[in-house]
Amino acid sequence: MKHSTLLLCMAGALILNSCGGPKEKKDAGTTQVDTTAASKPVADAPATITVNEADWEVKDLSTIAPDLHLSLKLPKDATIEKGDESSVDIKISDSYRIFASYDTKPRITTGADSKIKTIKQAMALDKEIMIGADDPELYVSSKVVATYPDGFIYTQQEKDKAGEPKHQPESHFYYYLLAKGPNPVIYIRDTKPFSSKLPDSAYTIELAKKVYAIIKASAKTNK
Repeated sequence: MKHSTLLLCMAGALILNSCGGPKEKKDAGTTQVDTTAASKPVADAPATITVNEADWEVKDLSTIAPDLHLSLKLPKDATIEKGDESSVDIKISDSYRIFASYDTKPRITTGADSKIKTIKQAMALDKEIMIGADDPELYVSSKVVATYPDGFIYTQQEKDKAGEPKHQPESHFYYYLLAKGPNPVIYIRDTKPFSSKLPDSAYTIELAKKVYAIIKASAKTNK
């Protein structure tokens, strides 16, 4: 009888072990139950871009691009890269950049002077480029969502091969100010880098308006 009882107890222990019962760790004569497998995974943080103006400070961009006489607020840890003598590419993060430059795009004109001379001219041309005709390869549903005397905010959606929107709209801005020189208009705009891992929905109208307001309040020409 005792022999039969012992066999039944051993069989029960084997069944419990094969059914995925809690694993045990033996250490110095003690038994610890490993409950790691039962713990729940931590949810990923939402994909957003956070802007805290308290972490921004005024930077003189002419120290990087000598012909760009412009100062504005940027994050203290922003990386500023020289484009040419009059433009800079500013890395706010791996997912967000700001570009600043004199506006040297030629206007569509039959006259001898085709340079951009006013904010109105610069804004009209950029709206035509960004909004007037959707990029046949990339975007649909481009539109201006806010217009100001010195800039505008717009949205656009990336499209699939069938021509239908495949992501949420992303929003960006253009801001302009006048300076002295042969190209009197400076423009500042934000961009989503091609290397960004964030979804388009992270580039919200609220984000564009917030950064636009910081740039507008702080941007000044140094010459």
